Amino acid sequence: MQYGAAILYVFGTAVHCSALGALLTFSRVLWYPAYAHTTERWGLSAIQDQQLGGVIMWVPSGFVFIVIALWLLAKFDIEVRNVIGHAETLMSPYHHELYPSWQCLTHSDWQHADMRIFRRKLKRMATQAGVPIGPRPQWVDSNC
Repeated sequence: MQYGAAILYVFGTAVHCSALGALLTFSRVLWYPAYAHTTERWGLSAIQDQQLGGVIMWVPSGFVFIVIALWLLAKFDIEVRNVIGHAETLMSPYHHELYPSWQCLTHSDWQHADMRIFRRKLKRMATQAGVPIGPRPQWVDSNC
């Protein structure tokens, strides 16, 4: 499997697992009423059981996905500066859109400020794990 596909699969799975975990955690509506009677033996209400399940899906799985991301960084020699958010793609020196009408289009889910925080945390974890981090990102003017 090529690194691009591996990263895409891990990222896609992480997003879905985290989103579902957060939704289950903060929901005030019971999503699976069929299981409402199975939580009594644990001393939990059905909604508490659902919220606990959401937290388990959200937090520990997020740690696992970060470990996998660090492994991919090390395996494919990807520098932390090349971990970019969708909203940053236009500023990336690697952004080369072939279709002129798409050259200034991007997703806006990971803003530059958010990615700076994420890269700082990723850099700290990569350093602790002995994964090379490389130099700081070099942004370009996209003329968009």
